[in-house]
Amino acid sequence: MLPNLVVIGAMKCATTSLHYYLGLHPEISMTAEKELHFFVAERNWGRGRGWYERQFTGRGPVHGESSTTYARFPHHPGVAARMHALVPDARLLYVVRDPVERAVSQYVHEYAAGREDRPLVEALTAPSANPYLDLSRYALQIEQYLPYYPKERILVLTAEDLGARRAETLRRTFAFLGVRDTFDDPRFSAIKHASASKRRLGPRGERLARLPLWRLLGRPLPPSWRRLAGRLLSHPFSSPVEAPAIPPDLRRRLLDALRGDLERFHLLTGQTVDTWLR
Repeated sequence: MLPNLVVIGAMKCATTSLHYYLGLHPEISMTAEKELHFFVAERNWGRGRGWYERQFTGRGPVHGESSTTYARFPHHPGVAARMHALVPDARLLYVVRDPVERAVSQYVHEYAAGREDRPLVEALTAPSANPYLDLSRYALQIEQYLPYYPKERILVLTAEDLGARRAETLRRTFAFLGVRDTFDDPRFSAIKHASASKRRLGPRGERLARLPLWRLLGRPLPPSWRRLAGRLLSHPFSSPVEAPAIPPDLRRRLLDALRGDLERFHLLTGQTVDTWLR
């Protein structure tokens, strides 16, 4: 079994919540593990088609997965071509948000994970190979898919709409996927992986995180359980990470750098970007 739905990103745009909401629909089966990274050559492409097929075990007409690494060009090139070679008829969902706020949220994510130590301004204004800016170049990311997937098979959503107009946004998404769009569930009120809950490990927490927890606990654990166990065990050795305020001059500089891409994004998708450019 192969998917006919792929959520391709963007990172820090409520894709975890969307993956969860989609999986609540009785006609949609999402993978138990989010972020399969299958079409990324440096990640799981080498595991082969058989491994990928085994991730899709549910019933129903729609089978999907979500991996934000699928919209990380040029850092992960060739994803769209690999995807089309295997699932040419898939429908794609691409979730975006205010591009500066998205970049800051990604910075907080990387800082909390211990992969970023630079101050916010330095990290976001690095002159070359800057993933914080590249992942907010939404037109650039969509343009990787257009040679392979027609526009009508790509639905663009915004995290802002998913937050403020969730029922309407999910109805539109369900209609795009060809499933019952009137479906509702009280669990749609949940929000997954909010940035406000981010924590960074201290030195003792980092040492603990490197321990083979599945051996300590006596048996192998699924990846999601391992992450949960790691968070619970390391919580006393971590501290909360607060999102830094965006200096007005930094926001202005970043928007100037992204303006051309955002205008192209509007032309490609019809998505309004005026509120982001203010």
